[in-house]
Amino acid sequence: MSHVMTLVYACALAVAVFVGLAVTAEGVARFALRRTPYRVYPRRFRLRVHPHAETFAPELDPGRVVRFDADDHGARVTEVPAGQRIRQPYRLFVGGGSAVECFFLDQDATWPAVLGRELHQRTGALAAAGYDGVQVAIYAKSGVDALDLAHVVTHCLPRGRFDAAVLMVGGSSVIRWLTAGAPADWCPGLRPLDAIYSEHPERRYTWSLQGSAAREAIRRLHARLTTPVFERHNVGSFVGRGRRMRQQAEEIITTVPDPAPMLDGFEVGVRRAIRVARERVPDVFCLAQPNYFRPDMTPRERELLWLGGVGNVLTEEVRRFFAAEVMSDLMRQANERLRLVCEQEGVVYVESSDLLSPFPRHFYDSWHLTEYGAEVLGAFVADLMGEHVASRRRPSARAARPAPAASPAAGQAPDVSVAG
Repeated sequence: MSHVMTLVYACALAVAVFVGLAVTAEGVARFALRRTPYRVYPRRFRLRVHPHAETFAPELDPGRVVRFDADDHGARVTEVPAGQRIRQPYRLFVGGGSAVECFFLDQDATWPAVLGRELHQRTGALAAAGYDGVQVAIYAKSGVDALDLAHVVTHCLPRGRFDAAVLMVGGSSVIRWLTAGAPADWCPGLRPLDAIYSEHPERRYTWSLQGSAAREAIRRLHARLTTPVFERHNVGSFVGRGRRMRQQAEEIITTVPDPAPMLDGFEVGVRRAIRVARERVPDVFCLAQPNYFRPDMTPRERELLWLGGVGNVLTEEVRRFFAAEVMSDLMRQANERLRLVCEQEGVVYVESSDLLSPFPRHFYDSWHLTEYGAEVLGAFVADLMGEHVASRRRPSARAARPAPAASPAAGQAPDVSVAG
């Protein structure tokens, strides 16, 4: 009997030691992960995307493999000239939603990458300002609206010594409101951080194996040591599914309530983002988001639309969609509100909403660009930025930050503060 009791005590002790070690390891992992910076994508993330051929042909090359690489800060980075050591790069922070992320375009084919390449090729602009290359960091993710962008700018922009910030947002704010059914009493707030960032210090962990901090710490350590390359095939079939749902919709909604609550929330987010960026970089550029909507769209062009449903086309069957004319008018109002905010805050507004023609050569859906559309937009923005780059000198540009502009007078804009 004594041998049995000894064995029982030994097993109990072993279990207690194991549980104690597991709890200690979990506690240490949670403490360590609380120091994680905000990363839009995982550190040194490597992804190769094989788009769904039937969905994107012929607007996008169905046989291509999209390269998607992130740096230590979780940004999609492109350097120009590629493969060379750049001693003093002109660093661009580019923030926004899916139209900036360019998920289905290769690393070097996104419009921010084209912008960097075109800036580098501008005769003497960078050399005169003391730069020998361009580094473009894309901090963008699908679904990021103006309020989300303000959070991204607040927590990601200060971590790099950027020379300029380029912001483009609007579509996600409109779609978020329409997805909710365009409520008249809309009061938007910041989305869950897990929807904005892949890694951040506020993540909640559980005591299950799948949701534990210890498992996440091991995953990050493995990724840091091995830098795996992930492959995803037939990506984007949801776009084709959304197109079918829109074409078979039971109702096309042609009116919406007063969008003022949505536009006010959009303005608050944009103003926050601009104010934070203006404190950190010499130049801030805000782009009106190009879109595909036109009153004279052909049937083929309308077939490419899939957004604007009441409900999430990614996760549910949607039967009611808003008309293209409704979305076009909302985007016009959002861009106009953006222009007014830029004027009040003293930053550069770039009117690019009507830059591209509605033909599928430039867009593969309502506001996501093809490679050709990205070339056109990137070159257009580079033309406007060139004179600003030439007027800067690297040492003074980084040492001196512009003073905040005077706050707008009462009644001009809602009172906003920078969210931490």
